[in-house]
Amino acid sequence: MGGVAAQLVVLVVAVAASLLVTATLPIAHQVTGPLFRVLIQTNLLIMVFNLIPVAPLDGAKAWRVLSMLKGWAGRSSWTSSLRKLLARRERARANELEASSERIAADIIDRLKKGKSDAQP
Repeated sequence: MGGVAAQLVVLVVAVAASLLVTATLPIAHQVTGPLFRVLIQTNLLIMVFNLIPVAPLDGAKAWRVLSMLKGWAGRSSWTSSLRKLLARRERARANELEASSERIAADIIDRLKKGKSDAQP
C-alpha cells in the first residue's frame, strides 16, 4: 500500500496547489493548469492501476485487508454494541407496527360488527 499512499500524497498536493494557484493567481493558472491536470490524472491512473488485484501490484494485498477489517469489526466491542442497539430499535419498531396493526384490525372488526347489527331488523 506504500505506492498507493505515495500517489495519494502527490495527488493531494497537486490538487491543493492547483486550487491555491487558481484562487490567488488566475493568470498563472493558465500556465500551470496543464501541469496540474497531468499530475492529477496520472496519479489517479497509477492509483487505480496499482489497486488491480493482481499479484505484483498493491491491489493483491489491499483488497484482502477489507475482509480482515470486516472480521475485526465483527469482533470489536463497539460494533457489537451498535448491532445490539440497532436490533433493539428494530424490535421496538416492529412492536409498534404490530400494535398499530392490531388496533386497526380491531377497529375494522368493530365496524363490520356494527354494520351487521344495523342491517338486521
